[in-house]
Formats: sequence, structure tokens, C-alpha cells
Amino acid sequence: MSLTKDVQVDCLPPELRKRVDELSLLPLWESKLSHASDSGPPDDGNLWRWEDLNQVLGAVAELYSPAVVERRVLELMDPRARYARGEAAIGTITATVQMLKPGERARPHRHSMNAVRFVLQSTGGAKTIVDGKDLPMETGDLVLTPAWCWHAHEHEGKEPITWIDVLDLPLHRFLGTEAFQPGPVVDAYHQIPDLAFATPNLLPCLEDEARDYSPVFRYPWQDAVRALEATPAGVDGARRVRYVNPMTGGAGLAFLDLGVVQVDAALSTQAAASVADMVLHVVEGCGIAYVGETEYPLTTKDILTVPGGRPLRLHAAGDGPLRIFTASNAPVFAKLGLVSRDAAQ
Repeated sequence: MSLTKDVQVDCLPPELRKRVDELSLLPLWESKLSHASDSGPPDDGNLWRWEDLNQVLGAVAELYSPAVVERRVLELMDPRARYARGEAAIGTITATVQMLKPGERARPHRHSMNAVRFVLQSTGGAKTIVDGKDLPMETGDLVLTPAWCWHAHEHEGKEPITWIDVLDLPLHRFLGTEAFQPGPVVDAYHQIPDLAFATPNLLPCLEDEARDYSPVFRYPWQDAVRALEATPAGVDGARRVRYVNPMTGGAGLAFLDLGVVQVDAALSTQAAASVADMVLHVVEGCGIAYVGETEYPLTTKDILTVPGGRPLRLHAAGDGPLRIFTASNAPVFAKLGLVSRDAAQ
């Protein structure tokens, strides 16, 4: 019972206080969260260096516990531990790094969460199967596994494959909609071959296909590079492309927006902030990310989180362009009418 930070006063008579407590009521003036502002230090995200991640993944690869072999996955956890109700890399986004060794398989399953796989490194032979569609996993490829689509992973190559998983799991945990179903596969959706969407400016005419995710499940890296090279720089100096649902032009998944940003060699972008939280993965090149007041040196395969509201500026330090895969929860804010992107002052 408190009125201010400095004085503890109970404004309610004892009998009324007892009744309020019995009914699990909270007077708004006693709320520690209502109209409160975060007086802690600014949150400028977190950097996971690939050199460190790869070392730990290599050590995990030598473990042969059934629990480890079934899902050799490491979650990227926000070090500020702000998520009392669950685990997250940032905001409503879970991010993990996963390894599959030659001959291994992840059994078919599906869940209410949307997920993507962005391939960190692959020498071939691995694939994800989504509702019966075989999707090869090459370095830089993006693979979608939309909510309630059956999916499995298989690796028949010669070297381990590693990828980043990005999911909207914290949002589902908050809403109480987290659900998981193991195989065998039943009632799989009929999915349209990706080839039906492969010709520019032509789309199949479909009936009863009102789904909130892209019917294309694999986006090869070389396609993204070609698009970036043909895309002019924006007002902030960066080239940007999005992985979209070809039927709508919108985000590929209901609650995750995915794309690639390129900063040309030796150039810097203007600082800009978005309301959405972001996970960044350096696909090619090196440089520096300035998030708020923090400077992060970036090398290939590093992973960085950027909290919503914090200005981000990128600099390409190498001889070639800096290319970064981005995943954000912008669709969540769009549904709330809150999406904006403004140049930082």
C-alpha cells in the first residue's frame, strides 16, 4: 500500500482494505506500474559474437545425451532477464542457434508459433520439409515454417549445418496460445509448389487461399543478393528488401517481418529508430552498429538485438558491402496501429 515512492500511506479504512484484498482488487494509485517510467539505464540490445557461439556449439556437438541430440539448440537470452513470464532474445521474439549433424533428423511436429530458419553455414545435403514440401537449406537461405504447418529437418550431407531460429514464442506465451503437436503427420495443409510463384509479375489465381502467411517457404540467398544490388539506397543510405507474401505484398508471417539491409562499402547510414524490436544477423561483410549510446563491432555471422525505440546506425567497414538479415515484430505493432520509423535527431 503506497501513494508515493517516499511515503507509505494507506488511504483505505481497515474494513475497506480487507474487502479490497479479499476481492483481489488493486487501487490504481497503488499500482507500481501505472504511469510509471523505466528509470533504469537505456537498453541498447545485446551482441552475440559468432566466434563465441560457434565454440559453444562445437562443444555441444560432442555431447551424446538423447536430450541434446534430439534438439541441439541454444537460446539467445536477453541478459537483462526482463521476461518474468518466459524466455526471449528481445520483446516478443525468441532467437536460437541450432546445429544438425550428418545423418541426424528432427522428427515431424507442428506448433502454434510462427518460425523461420536462416541458414548460417551449410555445405549441402540438409533440408526442411514443411507440409510435404522439400526445402533445401543452403548458406543464407531463409526457410519459413508458419504456424500449424508440419515440419521436420533432415541432414544427409557430410558436414554439420547451423542455422538461426526466430519465433514469435513469447507473444504466444503471454496470450496463453502456445501449443505443440508431435508427429505423425495428420491433416497437413495442401501447399502450392513454390514454382507457381517463381515468375516475376505473375501469380496463380487461387480460390479459398486466405492464409496469413506466405505460400513460398524458401527464399534463396542469391535471390536476395540480386534484389539488393538492383535496389536503390533509401533516404538513410541503406538498401533494403523484404521477404514478403507474394499474394499480399505484406509480411511473410503473421507476427514476424523479415528482410535484408545492405550498407555499401565504406558508407554509413543515418540513425533511425523503429517502434519494433529487431534481431540482426550479419550475413556478409563487417562493420559497426551504433545502437543508442553503444557501439558494437560486427563480423560475419554475429547476432545483435535492437530494442524498439533505440536509434540504429550502421557502418560498413570492409572492402565489400555489409549485408544483414533482419527479423522484427513490426506486424504486432502494425496490428495495434503503432508502426513508425523515424530518423533520429
